[in-house]
Amino acid sequence: MLWGNRNQVNQMGYSFINFLIFLTVFWMLSGGALASESLGVIEQPNSFAWGDVLGWINFAPALAGVVISDTNVVGKIWSNSYGWINLGPLASGGVGNTCSGELSGRAWSESLGWINFAGAYIDETGFLRGMTNPSVSSGRINFECEDCSVRTDWRPCSSRQTPLGGGSSASAGVPFTPLVLTGDISADGAVDIFDFNLLMIDWGTVNKRSDINSDGAVDIFDFNLLMVGWK
Repeated sequence: MLWGNRNQVNQMGYSFINFLIFLTVFWMLSGGALASESLGVIEQPNSFAWGDVLGWINFAPALAGVVISDTNVVGKIWSNSYGWINLGPLASGGVGNTCSGELSGRAWSESLGWINFAGAYIDETGFLRGMTNPSVSSGRINFECEDCSVRTDWRPCSSRQTPLGGGSSASAGVPFTPLVLTGDISADGAVDIFDFNLLMIDWGTVNKRSDINSDGAVDIFDFNLLMVGWK
C-alpha cells in the first residue's frame, strides 16, 4: 500500500473568484463533462496516478481538469505534495498525443519544473498506462501502481465506434485553426459545451486559443463573446 491520503489531494489551498464558481455551476447544469471518443475528459472515479516524488496526482481535480484530443492533452492536474501541474504550458507546447494514444511533450510544475510524459500512453479502453520519463526533480508518474487508475473517454483512432473525423473534434494530425464562429474555441463548427470546457481550462491565462477578443487575457469579455455565439 502506498503512503498518502487521497483526501488531501483536493486540499488545494487555492481560492477562486465568484465568477469562476458561476462558470462551474453553469458547466454542470449544461451537461457536465465532455463525452467523446475524439475529444474527451477523465472519467471519475478513475482519476488517480502515483508519483514517486509527487505523491498522489488527481487528473480530475475540483474546478479544473483535463481535455484530451487527437493532438494534445491540456488542462491542470493536482499533486497532493506539490500543487498544480500545467499540462499545456506555452513555453514547451505542452503534453502531446497521437491518434494511437502515445503521449509525449512536457508538463510544468512551479515547484519541481518540467515533467516529460514520454513513456505513457492511452490504451484501447481509455486507461492511461506506463510511466513518464524519469526526472531528477519530479521523479516519475506511474499509471499502473496498485491503487492507480486514470481513464478517459477519449479512444485511440483504431478503437473508435465512430469513423475518424466524426463526433465533435478535428481529425488526427490537424492543427488548431483560427475561429470560424465567434466563441468556437474547439474549431468544430459549433459554440457549445466543448468550447466552454476549454474556456474554463484557460481562464485567467494568456492562451490565445481562448482569447476570443484578442486582448491578451482570457476573462469575462471572452465569456461574453462565447455566450453571444452559443448554440
